[in-house]
Amino acid sequence: MHLFQSTWSTLLPSILIFSTTVEGVGIRHHKKHSCSGNIFVQCSSIASYTCCGSSRALESTRFLGLGDTYLGAVCTKKKSADCGTVAKSSTGSNLCLSHKNIKGAFWMDCTRCSKRGVVVDEDEEEGGEYADLNVTAVVEPDLIGFGGYTFRINYDVPRNITDTFEALADNETLVEDFPQYLWEYYAGMVDDE
Repeated sequence: MHLFQSTWSTLLPSILIFSTTVEGVGIRHHKKHSCSGNIFVQCSSIASYTCCGSSRALESTRFLGLGDTYLGAVCTKKKSADCGTVAKSSTGSNLCLSHKNIKGAFWMDCTRCSKRGVVVDEDEEEGGEYADLNVTAVVEPDLIGFGGYTFRINYDVPRNITDTFEALADNETLVEDFPQYLWEYYAGMVDDE
């Protein structure tokens, strides 16, 4: 076996694994328009076609880590589905989409699809059902942010603690006024804005 063939056969599996592995995207829902304000909820590193749902209607969503061929979409509720109707979609590395009553968002790699017929722009028609877009699951946010600090919610966090964080967000409470026991759920500072 030639040196080139040996090296190529060793590298090929690594290249294929690297090229087919897609890191998840972060989806951050904001209470205010234009992804502004110090309070948000976030689904960290979620897979494509997974809806990041929200228990509250929100005004804007930022997509963290979208690649050049990725498409982000925000949705309004339809029946019981948080990603029931696509309201807006676009591409961009630091994409922020604003719309009233956002209840969910998802992303997809659109390398081999045309935007038209995959996600319908609000101006073109009245949106498309997510069943046609192969949204496979709905997940809850795993982080909530206050003024640059993030805290874990849902999943391994007791329901009453998540409810407390959501009430603090509704009241726009400053982290300096948090009860000490909530700091057990501290996840770190926001470093991606």
